[in-house]
Amino acid sequence: WAMSTGNQGITMMHLADRKKDVAMVETALQQIEVAFEIMHSEGHGSFAAYYEAPLPEARAILDRLKAR
Repeated sequence: WAMSTGNQGITMMHLADRKKDVAMVETALQQIEVAFEIMHSEGHGSFAAYYEAPLPEARAILDRLKAR
C-alpha cells in the first residue's frame, strides 16, 4: 500500500509540475510523505530513503507554483 501510494505521489508530482496544478502537487506531496513515514516507521530504510529523496523537489514545486 505505501509503495503504491508513494509511487503514485511521485508520478503525480511530475504531472502537477507540467500542469501547474497546486492542488495536485499538494496531494502528491502528502502521498510521498505518507509513504516515507510508513517505510521509516516500519524499519524499511532503503524504501524510506527512496521516498525521502523526492520530497525536496515536491516542496520546491509547490513553493514555485504558489508564488505564481
